[in-house]
Amino acid sequence: MKKKKNLTECHAEIAALKKELAYKTAILDNLPAIAYINEGWIIDGVYHMKNVWANQYAYDYTGLTREDCDKMGENFGQIVLHPDDFEIALNSLKYLYETENTEKAYGGPYRFKLKNGKYIWGIGFAKMLIPSNDNGHRQFVNCMIPLSEPLQADAQIQYLIAENRRKGKESIISKITPTEIKVLKLIALGWTICQIADKLYLSKRTVSTHKNNIMKKLGLHTLSALASFANQNGIV
Repeated sequence: MKKKKNLTECHAEIAALKKELAYKTAILDNLPAIAYINEGWIIDGVYHMKNVWANQYAYDYTGLTREDCDKMGENFGQIVLHPDDFEIALNSLKYLYETENTEKAYGGPYRFKLKNGKYIWGIGFAKMLIPSNDNGHRQFVNCMIPLSEPLQADAQIQYLIAENRRKGKESIISKITPTEIKVLKLIALGWTICQIADKLYLSKRTVSTHKNNIMKKLGLHTLSALASFANQNGIV
């Protein structure tokens, strides 16, 4: 039988835990990086993301307060990330969300908006922290290391962003089957469902299913968006 702890032992254990907590909190708050936790969820195919925690360094560096972050609600990502970088981050988080991959971390250069409206460059990474809580939301831990000003590597950063986008698109395209690629190409060329069905010796229902699957995988909702994606990525 396991020996029960007496009151003195319990107090000593609590004191040790408090000391460890204070130590780890000090590390997080003084870490020279913007560390924060976001919570994400998908409703009707739309990804929502709110901030639930940030370290003290994040508040000091960005000028934001806990109240500011709470007021942003589910628009946190759209507000603090540069519009040109938001889609990259969103695609990475969507992948982690859908796969519940707690092992892999995604990262790259992006811009974060300070309270004064200025954007800063940084290198950041995101990793799933909690696969799913009681309400079906997932939590992601993010860490961004701000790059010193004045920035002397604009060309390199722009190259890294372009390369990150290219790899992201390649990853998305790899999810599309060969038959779906054929359907996508013909859609981009302006063919109708009936014409595609005759060309590929498929039923109209099967072609429609392929079209819907492509839209779901790409996160697109119109034929014009599909055509634009196909043209931009060399499918046509």
